[in-house]
Amino acid sequence: MHGRRIELGIMKKALLVTIVCFVIPGFFTLMLTGVRQPSQEADIGRNGRVRIDAGKSATDIGVDDYIAGVLASRLEYGSEPELIKTQAVMIRTQIYRAMKDSFSVDDDELAMTYISKKERMKLWQGDYEANESLIEDCTAAVSQLVMRCNNELIDCPYTYITAGKTRSMSDGAMPWLKQAECPDDSSTEQYISIKYISNQDFVKLCSKKFAPVTEAASSGLSKDAPLETVQIVERDRSDYVNRIKVGNIVISGEEFADALGLASPCFFIEDVSRNTLGAGNASGDIRITVRGSGSGYGLSINQAAVMARQGSGYDEILKYFFNGISIENL
Repeated sequence: MHGRRIELGIMKKALLVTIVCFVIPGFFTLMLTGVRQPSQEADIGRNGRVRIDAGKSATDIGVDDYIAGVLASRLEYGSEPELIKTQAVMIRTQIYRAMKDSFSVDDDELAMTYISKKERMKLWQGDYEANESLIEDCTAAVSQLVMRCNNELIDCPYTYITAGKTRSMSDGAMPWLKQAECPDDSSTEQYISIKYISNQDFVKLCSKKFAPVTEAASSGLSKDAPLETVQIVERDRSDYVNRIKVGNIVISGEEFADALGLASPCFFIEDVSRNTLGAGNASGDIRITVRGSGSGYGLSINQAAVMARQGSGYDEILKYFFNGISIENL
């Protein structure tokens, strides 16, 4: 009986300590300020969540965890700390721009590649600890930083290698997308790629991809000499194709590049069906020479990596590629 009383006394003391430590401070805070102390759930809401659909189930993870997983997928681009910080700021900005006021967004809406911690361990194996530590340190160094232009969170695309310059947005909808020189991009192995295709395959592919747009029975392409019915309508100042006429229709350079599996919308088309000796070309009737890899908009990963190696900080890199921005806390 005596032991039972002691046990009850201990329990009462423990309960009293709990009230003093947790309940009373919150009560006085409410009495004095009229503001309720934020709960853990409120903190989660402010920090934001990204929902990842994993087949039969969906998981909500914090923004920082999601950023780490996206950075892991881009570590192959370069391990320079300032390059990783640069991308961390871009990813956070993109996430919160997509969230708007909801503080929650589905992974599908972000169009980013995310690698889970379990997948990272399997991918990196013996390098896991070093890579994970690098990403954590870089993410922490730019924690809560985002980019704004005219008080608006910006859309911040990137391209792997440009055609020598990034592209500006011609309609002015995104004034932060400016033309930036990328002199080091032209020295990479992936700067030039060449695709050969026969006249027959070109017509077949274009008819399949583009004819349904016009709901016409024919694409309007000449079967024997299709390039006679193909015309580049407009290039931008960085040499990327804005619009191209293929038979009966006019499409964007991005649509054409995607349909033909080209690395970039900066392309040049030639008829090489006959060489100077009058013989047929064994490689194909049409040669498409492509410069760069990616859309050409935003930040050049390759040029940014070079800048990072040469001592530029993440803020210098971001302001080099994005016009009129401020880098500030969320």
